[in-house]
Amino acid sequence: MNWRLPLYAKIVLMLFANLVVVVLAFVLFFKVQLKVGLETLLSGRTGDRIRAVTDVMAGELRGLPQEKWDSTLARFSEAYELEVAVFRDHRRQYAGPSMKLPAEVEERLRRRGRGRGGGRPTGGGEGAARVPERPPFEGEPPEAAPRSEQASRDRERPGIRTTPVFLLHSDEPKAYWIGVRAPTFNRELKHPPFVTLILKTPSLTHNGLFLDIRPWIFGALAVILLCILFWLPFVRGITRYLRQMTEATESVARGSFQVHVSENRSDELGRLGGAINRMSNRLEGFVTGQKRFLGDIAHELCSPVARMQLALGVLERKASGDQKDYVADVQEEAHNMSEMVDELLAFSKASIKPASLQLKAVPLKPVLDRVLRREAGDSVVTEIKVADTDAVMADEGLLFRALANVIRNAVRYAGSAGPIRIESVRNPKSMTIKVIDAGPGVPSDVVDKLFDPFYRPEASRSLEFGGSGLGLAIVKTCVESCEGEVSCRNVDPTGFEVQMHLQPAELPLDNGSEPD
Repeated sequence: MNWRLPLYAKIVLMLFANLVVVVLAFVLFFKVQLKVGLETLLSGRTGDRIRAVTDVMAGELRGLPQEKWDSTLARFSEAYELEVAVFRDHRRQYAGPSMKLPAEVEERLRRRGRGRGGGRPTGGGEGAARVPERPPFEGEPPEAAPRSEQASRDRERPGIRTTPVFLLHSDEPKAYWIGVRAPTFNRELKHPPFVTLILKTPSLTHNGLFLDIRPWIFGALAVILLCILFWLPFVRGITRYLRQMTEATESVARGSFQVHVSENRSDELGRLGGAINRMSNRLEGFVTGQKRFLGDIAHELCSPVARMQLALGVLERKASGDQKDYVADVQEEAHNMSEMVDELLAFSKASIKPASLQLKAVPLKPVLDRVLRREAGDSVVTEIKVADTDAVMADEGLLFRALANVIRNAVRYAGSAGPIRIESVRNPKSMTIKVIDAGPGVPSDVVDKLFDPFYRPEASRSLEFGGSGLGLAIVKTCVESCEGEVSCRNVDPTGFEVQMHLQPAELPLDNGSEPD
């Protein structure tokens, strides 16, 4: 089974695929940015959030003795779902849970230690790193106040803030490391008043502290929603117009030219719709003119054919001996010509739907009984599965002619092969009449051509085998004049089926009348 995807679904899928690609590209860029350009985040809102949190930490640590730092850091760790420790350098940890620093973090701490020059020794002996004393604030003389009072004043100074110095990612362990230089001014520590706060977190986004991805998610959803709101009406308008043109062209292909495509578009689709309207109008004119021409020719032939048959009758009475055989052959040809002219007239009348044709409810059972009496007789076995209440909206004469031609073909080609079944199947929107025989069927490649006028599967064009080729064409025009459709198919393993789809109706069974 060849599964076809509508154009509307294809365009919508392409739109969503495009959005998925954009989102994936954004996620990939985001991940690469987190691993490659992490420290660029320190200059933006991430750095501001880190500074705000560490300012609070450092503010509390500056006013506490060192033995209380662990409990304070534990409280912050629990509140922000991360680990916090205080380091002097890569070898000395003052507070917080014991941390094994990865090499890259140790290297950054080591470089900061080497970058500090001057100051007093830290008690580490010869060669120990020297750190500078804290410079006095503007207007403040050195050692102007006791260290504890100085720390109290410094906590209230807005100019003394923490400074994020690095943001790294390590693979072993997988974590993010933030280093923040913080002033302490704690006299109990025998070191200069600056330490490094090390913040360890498994993700920069899981708690929204350092990198809040919710605005990014909401922004991405807003972009997707705007794209959908922008594209869907446009796509829907195109596909709706294409569907309208497809239905119109399919109707033209079925032989129904009463179609109209809206021309209120100013683009190429509007021009195409106008071209379809003009094409259907011209085709309708050509086909109607052709059918009228055939009808006129058939009507004009009726009189000479009738005079010919009359003259042959007179000649037959006067002929003698071998002449009667020749006259009989000519009479047979004249009879065939008369039947062909009658079929041409029937085809022309059925094709040109009169303006005054009014469809009415026609019961099926009485019409079928009359058709079978005329076309099948008692020599053909038939099976009828039609309810007495089944009725269709049709013209009774056209319906009679359509059923008569179908059953006549079934009797001619498959009357001796088995029973001919006539069934009616009622659906919510249609009544389907099926005529099924048990004959050999037709080649599968000619099924779609059987309703074409003058088409016969036999290449010999002999009237003895193929008729005039107008029988099913008359059926098609009669059914379409009743606003229905007709189709045919081969039946497995053998047989041929013709289906006529008409509008269902509800009417008492006593409204039928003999056709003209």
